[in-house]
Amino acid sequence: MGGVIAYHAAPKERLLGVPATLLKEHGSVSAEAARAMASGVAAALGADIGLAETGIAGPTGGTDAKPVGLFFLAVASRDGRSLAREVRWGAGERLGNKERTARAALELLRDFLEG
Repeated sequence: MGGVIAYHAAPKERLLGVPATLLKEHGSVSAEAARAMASGVAAALGADIGLAETGIAGPTGGTDAKPVGLFFLAVASRDGRSLAREVRWGAGERLGNKERTARAALELLRDFLEG
């Protein structure tokens, strides 16, 4: 149906309905944010299921608490079910981190659909 690319907090809030308080409490790179984004994209597009990923692809931007290569993936359905997963790829190159994350997100979707 479509997709939303929301790197910054403002579009996550405005386009996906992620509460600012959630982002402030947990950060935009968190399981909570990923779940809210997945739910929000499904709602925004009128889809049965939404899939989201949020993380730090690198090569910069990481911290000790949230290093480069940390991602959270989530899938959410219109009926309120959701599943989130944390993955850590290490500080590899940006493109590699993005490709591994895309594959992991599709695996998460498969796991969700299989029950």
